[in-house]
Amino acid sequence: QYRINFPLLCNGAINLKPILIDGSYETDETRCEHWQCNNTYTRCDGFLLCEDGADEINCPDSYCPPFHHPCIFFNDTSVLSCLPINRAGDGIIDCVGASDEPKRCRMSDEYKVYERFNCFNDTQCIDTRYLCNGNQNCKFNDDETICKNHTGFWQTLCSFSSSTGIERDDFLCHLGRWYPKLARTNFLIRNMPIYPLLLQTTTTTTTTFTESVESQVNPMENNAMINIQNNNDPWLCNQGVPIQIGIDRNQFKRICLCPPSYYGDECQYENQRVSLTLQIQATSGRRNVFVFIIILVDNGGQIQSHDYIEYLPTVDCKTKFDVYLLYSMRPKNSSKAYSVQIHAFNKITMSYRASWIYPIQFPFLPVYRLSVQLIIPFSNAIPLKSFALKCNHGQCYNYVNNQSLTYCLCQPGWSGVECTKQYKCECAPTSICFDQSICVCPLNRYGPRCYFHHYSCHSETCMNGGQCIPGDERRRASRMNRPRCICTPEYFGNQCQNRRREKPTELHISFDKKIAIPASLFIHFITIDHLENPVQNSTVKKIGFDQNSLSMKTSVIFHIAFADISKTYYLLVLQSQAVISSNISTKIVPSHRCASIFELFNESISNQPLIKRIKYYHIPCQQRHDLVCFYDSTQICLCDLSHQANCFDFDHNVIGDCKKHNLCENDGHCFLDDMECPTSFLCACPDCYYGTVCQFSTKQLSLTLDAILGYRILPHLTFSQQPFVVKIAMITTIIIFCLGILSSFFSFLTFRTQKTRDVGCGLYLYASSITSMITLCVFLMKFSFLVAFQMKIIRKDIISHVQCRILDFLLRFLLSNFDWLNGCVAVERALNVSKGITFDKAKSKRIAKRMIFIVLFVTFLTHIHDVIHRQLVDDEEAERTLCITKYSSLLKIFDNIITIFHFSFPFFINFFSTVFLIIRATRIRSNAKKDETFKRLLREQFLHHKHVLISTTLLVLLASPRIIISFTSGCMKSARDAWFYLIGYFISFIPSMLFLIIFILPSKLYTAEFNKIRKELCKRHN
Repeated sequence: QYRINFPLLCNGAINLKPILIDGSYETDETRCEHWQCNNTYTRCDGFLLCEDGADEINCPDSYCPPFHHPCIFFNDTSVLSCLPINRAGDGIIDCVGASDEPKRCRMSDEYKVYERFNCFNDTQCIDTRYLCNGNQNCKFNDDETICKNHTGFWQTLCSFSSSTGIERDDFLCHLGRWYPKLARTNFLIRNMPIYPLLLQTTTTTTTTFTESVESQVNPMENNAMINIQNNNDPWLCNQGVPIQIGIDRNQFKRICLCPPSYYGDECQYENQRVSLTLQIQATSGRRNVFVFIIILVDNGGQIQSHDYIEYLPTVDCKTKFDVYLLYSMRPKNSSKAYSVQIHAFNKITMSYRASWIYPIQFPFLPVYRLSVQLIIPFSNAIPLKSFALKCNHGQCYNYVNNQSLTYCLCQPGWSGVECTKQYKCECAPTSICFDQSICVCPLNRYGPRCYFHHYSCHSETCMNGGQCIPGDERRRASRMNRPRCICTPEYFGNQCQNRRREKPTELHISFDKKIAIPASLFIHFITIDHLENPVQNSTVKKIGFDQNSLSMKTSVIFHIAFADISKTYYLLVLQSQAVISSNISTKIVPSHRCASIFELFNESISNQPLIKRIKYYHIPCQQRHDLVCFYDSTQICLCDLSHQANCFDFDHNVIGDCKKHNLCENDGHCFLDDMECPTSFLCACPDCYYGTVCQFSTKQLSLTLDAILGYRILPHLTFSQQPFVVKIAMITTIIIFCLGILSSFFSFLTFRTQKTRDVGCGLYLYASSITSMITLCVFLMKFSFLVAFQMKIIRKDIISHVQCRILDFLLRFLLSNFDWLNGCVAVERALNVSKGITFDKAKSKRIAKRMIFIVLFVTFLTHIHDVIHRQLVDDEEAERTLCITKYSSLLKIFDNIITIFHFSFPFFINFFSTVFLIIRATRIRSNAKKDETFKRLLREQFLHHKHVLISTTLLVLLASPRIIISFTSGCMKSARDAWFYLIGYFISFIPSMLFLIIFILPSKLYTAEFNKIRKELCKRHN
C-alpha cells in the first residue's frame, strides 16, 4: 500500500511500498531508531518486536510470572519453563529454537513468515512446518528431538495440543505464528488520559404511539357519487375519464373529462403547453410553509394560466412537482414571447419571499418541457431603490436567477407590468391579492378566493408540540391531502408520536480567561472503530456576543472532540468508551492546545516528507510531558500516559457543505443541518465580518456605533439588565455630552464678542464652537436611538430610516468639519508668527470667512455618498437591525481615501504648524538677540506661545489614538472587541468636550473674555 498508517509503522513488517526520496528508498520500517518497540500497537500482540521481548511481558494471558518469557530449555525439552527478561535478547541462545533471540531468524528474510525455528549451534533457520515431520532438517536433529513421538507438526501436534491444553505443545504450535499481524490495524485508544474526568450518561426510553394519522383525523368526505363508465376501450377518451350525464330518467350522454395535455370531445387533440417539473430546497425556516404561485405570462404582462404549490420543507424536500401550464388561446399567439414566472410567499407570515423567471426559449415546440430546482433565499427580497422599471403602485424587485431583470410586485388592487391597471380585489380578508384572478391564502384557508376553512387539523392531530399543517384540498387521492406535522427535534413520525431513541449528547463548553471567545467555533468529533479508520464529523456553532460559553446538542457518537479556533486546535473530550447520550462539561484551556509540528521541530525535520518526518513524532511527547496533542498537515497526534505519540488521519480543510449554493457572503463558510433535506444553515464568518450571512463588515476605517455596540445591546431587556459595556457607554456618553455642551456653550459666548474675533483665528474658533455643540447633540441622539432601537423600545418605521441616514452622516461630516477648522486655526497662528508686524488682520478675517464656507462645502460633498448608501439591514437570526453602508468595491476605496484624507491632513497640519511656529519664532528672536543662546530663546518662545502650543499639542495628542486605531488595527474582528474600539470612538468627541480647556484657558485674551462673560451671567442670575 502507499498510504501511511501510523499503527503499522516500525512494527517489524514492511507494509508500505518503497518510496524513492533523495536517492534512497524509504518504507514504514526505515529510520526507526527513534521509535519505541514497546508501544500501543505492539504491546501484547504475540510478536516479540523488542530485542528483549519487553513488549510481550506482563500481558494479561501470560503463562509466566512478571518480567519472564516462556522458554523450553535444552536440558529439559519436555516442559515449558520461564526465562527472566534480562537473559532475553543478550545474544546468547537459552531456549530451543532461539525463541529468546527472535532477531536471529528474522534478519534472514523478513518476508518468510514461518522461518522462525533456529537450529541448535547453527545459523540455519528452518520453516516451522518442517518440525516433527520425521526428517532431520537441523544439523543436530533438534527439530525432531522435541517432538515426543509426534509426526506431522500441523496435523498432529497442534490439533493434539489444542485438545489437551498442554502449555509446552501450545508454545511450539504457535511458534510459527510469532510474526507481526499482516491484517490492517487502525487507531486505538489505549493508555490515554481521560478528559474530562466526570461524565454523566443519561438513558432514555422510547415511547411509540401506534395510532395512525388516519385514525385521528377525519377529513371531509365527498358523499356525492359520480357515475364513472367502465372503460373497456383503452383508446376511449385518450387517457381521460369517461362519465355519463343523465339527460332524463332513461337517457344518458357520455362525455370525456380530459387531462391537461389533451382537449376535444374525445380528448383527441393535444394541447400546446408548458410541462414544468419543479424541485424545491429550503435552507431556513424549519417551521415555515411556502406557497409558490406559478404563472405562464406573455411579454405584455397577460397571464395565460397559473397554478400553485404548497411546500413544507421538512416533508417535501425530495418531492418533484409536475405542473401543466396551458396557453389561453388555441393555437397560441406565435408573435408573442412567453415566460414562466414563479413567485414564493410565506404562508405563516403572509410575506413575499422571492421570484424566478424562466423564458420559453423554443416557442415553436408544441410542448415545452422545463425542469427547475429552486433554492429558497434565506430572507425576504429587498425592494430596489433605483431602477429602470417604473412601478407606479408597487415595488421593484430582482429575479433570484437573473439579477439583471426586474419586475413590479403590485399592491392589492393593481396589476400590469408597471402596476397601472386597477381592479377590485375579491380575495378574502387576511389573504393576498396577487392578481385579479390569483389569491394567496393563509394557512387555515383555501379555495379560489380563500373563503373556505380547513377543518382537518385538530388538537390530537400532532402530538408533543408538533405544528399541524392542513393538506392540499386539490389532491384528494394524494398523501398531500392529509394534514402533516412539523415536529420538534426530539420527536418524529407522522404525528410526532415517536421520541428519538437516543437522547442527544449535551456538550457544555466554557473558555479559559486567557482565550478570546470567538464568534463561531468549529468542533471536530472523532469516532473510533477498530475495524475502520477514525470517522471525522465536523460542525460549527455560533457563540452569542452576550455569551461566555457554548451549549450544544449532538447525536454523533464519538470518542474524541477538538475545538478549532482559527485553525488552532484544543482537546475538548477524550474518552476510551464511546460518548452516547451524555452530559459533558468541558473547558478550552491553553494547556490543552495542540501544537504545530513547526513549533516542535526545526525546519530540517518539519519540512521533510511525511514518511521520514513521522518517525520523529514520539520525541515531542517524551521531551514535553505537559504536551497533550500536536498536528501536521494530515495528522493529529495525542500523547499517551507513557509519553508516546498516537496519531490518526485528520482533515484540516473543513469547508462549507452548501455546495454551489453558498448562502454566506464575504467568503463565509456555509454549513447545512442536513445535506438531503436542509431546513437551516449556519455561516462561519471570516475575521472582520459578522451577521447571520456575514453581511456586516468592520473593515471601514471609521467604525460606527452600530458596528461597535449593536450586538452588545440585548433586545427585550431593561437597561439594568444590559451588559456592563453598554452601561459604561451610556454613562460616558452622558458625561461627554454634559461637559461638552457646557464647554462649547461658554466657548460660543466667548467668541461672540468682537474683541475675540478681531482676526481670522477667532472666526474659526467661533464656527468650531458651534460645530462642537451640534456634534454633541447629534452624538447623544445617535446613541439614544441605537439603544432604544436595539432594546425594541422603538419600532422600525420611517423615523428609524431617517435617523439611520442622517445621524451617522452628520457625525462624520461634523467631526471632519471640526478637525479642519482647528487645522485652519493652527495655520493662521503659524502665519501670524511668521509675518509678525506685517500680519494683516482684516485680510485674515476675509480669508477666514471664505475658508469656513469652503470647509463646510468640501466636507459635505465628500461625505454625501454616506447618506445615499446607508440603510437599515435586518439580521433575523440575531433579531437585530443595524444601520450600515453598502458600498461597491470602487466606492469602498473612495470612502477609505476620503476617511484617510479627513483624518490625516488636519492632524499633520496641526503637528507641522506647531513645529514651524516654534522654530520660526525662535529664529526671529535669535536674529534680534544674537548674544543669547538658542536654547534660552527656545525656552522663551515656549513660554510666550504656550497658549498656541497647548491647544495644538492637545489636538495632536487627542487625534493620535484615532489615527493609530484606524490604521493599525485593520478591523474589529469581533463584537467582543467593543472596549478597544469604543474608547477610540469616544476619543473622537473629547476635543468637542474640552473645547474650553484646549482653546480658551491657555490664552490670556480668551480667558479674560471668558471671565467677563461668566461674571455677567452670575450678576444676571443674582
